[in-house]
Amino acid sequence: MGFKRARDSLQIEGVDSTLRTALWNKLYSTVADDYAIPYIWTDFLNYPKNQLYDSFGNLGSLRTQEVIDKIYAKYTKLKWYEIYDFLEYLANYTKMIDDEYLEDFTRECNDVLENYLSGYRLIGTQIVPLTSEHELEEIDTALGEPPDPVAQHIETALFLMADREAPDYRNSIKESISAVEAMCRLITDNESTTLGKCIKKLDEKLGGHPALHQAFDKLYGWTNDESGVRHSLMDESELGLEDATFMLVTCSAYVNYLKEKARKAGIEF
Repeated sequence: MGFKRARDSLQIEGVDSTLRTALWNKLYSTVADDYAIPYIWTDFLNYPKNQLYDSFGNLGSLRTQEVIDKIYAKYTKLKWYEIYDFLEYLANYTKMIDDEYLEDFTRECNDVLENYLSGYRLIGTQIVPLTSEHELEEIDTALGEPPDPVAQHIETALFLMADREAPDYRNSIKESISAVEAMCRLITDNESTTLGKCIKKLDEKLGGHPALHQAFDKLYGWTNDESGVRHSLMDESELGLEDATFMLVTCSAYVNYLKEKARKAGIEF
């Protein structure tokens, strides 16, 4: 009928007023939680704790609304990247309470980010630049399902890549590779071997076509100049978001693949 959508482009280095308001509306129930208010007040906003409570050390109903109003006043003045810092802060709070709470919080926030064409999504407790939805799903699955040492490397890679002030792409790539190494060590039951060595044993453990594991062996060599690769990725003077994203998505997908293959082969961790 000729109607025009509110925006025609992604919001990459900014948050417009409609997205800011829509996010607040989703965050309000979390912000208004009696347990969350003291954390937000003192840890995120860095306001004096003595201003938070009445003379009896309680938050009365009127007092609570006054605090929320002050938090909102501060929220309206946050820079665009500080809004995403606030989102991450609340995600960490919900994770501390309950994993299911975090899942609901993440889903609702991502609905808003998608509807208002934000260039970012919340994965775990990190805001990350948007790639494709399928790629984000691979990262999210790798965060949630593998054993702890694997997920920890994925989470660290995500954290280093998503740092909006000082992203560390080189070490993000190393953490992505380390996630695969940790998974391979679990599958081969050898905690001391390197990825280059244990990846060669995956054929006998998991079956499947060896070319796939060989291909990843070459990708591993690309990152550290092993296996006769002429030029290592780590030799590049300027590694960018595209390099770190490629490795994070690829390693997450490979981790998910190995875990499913191990499950079918009857290997338990």
